Parts: sequence; C-alpha cells; structure tokens
Amino acid sequence: MPSTAEDDKINAFLEDILMISPEKHAIITEVRALFKAEMPAVDEMIKYGGIAFFVSGEICGGLFASKHHVSMEMSNGSWLVDPEGVLEGKGKTRRHLKLRSRDDIAAKSVAKFVVLTLQAAQAG
Repeated sequence: MPSTAEDDKINAFLEDILMISPEKHAIITEVRALFKAEMPAVDEMIKYGGIAFFVSGEICGGLFASKHHVSMEMSNGSWLVDPEGVLEGKGKTRRHLKLRSRDDIAAKSVAKFVVLTLQAAQAG
C-alpha cells in the first residue's frame, strides 16, 4: 500500500520524537499500536502537535509529547469509568493520562482506556 502524505507526516513526527527521547517514542509507538489493534480503521493525523485519532471524522483522542511525559488525551474522557482514579483533567469532557515511562502503560490501564475511548467515540 503506498504511503500517503499524512503517513509521511506521522513517520517524520515519530522520527523527531525518537531523536529527542527514545522513551517517549516507545510510549507513543506502543499506545498508537493499541489504538490500531483495537480499531484498525481508526484515522490518524498530525494535529495540535501530536498524533490525533479520529472515528467517523470526529477526534476521539491523541498522543502528545511534552517536556516530562507523553499525554494520552481522550475527547470524551469524562464519560469513562475510572475506579482507580488515574484520569486527570477537570474539563467539561476531556481527560488525559500522563505517561512518564513505558511502565505507566500497564500501571494506568492504558489498553482499557483505549477501548473505552473508541467505544465512547462510536457511541458519540
């Protein structure tokens, strides 16, 4: 399958992150793979300085590298069940997880939140 212009932008973004921080690159790559495994048809593009994920043309979440962590943003995060209290943010609908190491992916139940985020987007 030929590469698209958006694929090229994503690959360039990932290369840049790898040069800056191999740990953040590993986090982004692993969480991105979770989104794609759960919903292979999820659309993604570079937006707002990170990789944004779209379902039916609506943004549902994204991955953004900051100075000290990777932020996994969830557009409808306030709808998600969070008995462990790991979601952060106080906005009307958005929530996020701060991932400081690859260990946080398991510790903060990222796979569960990927599934819930995509389900919320489909229910939207």
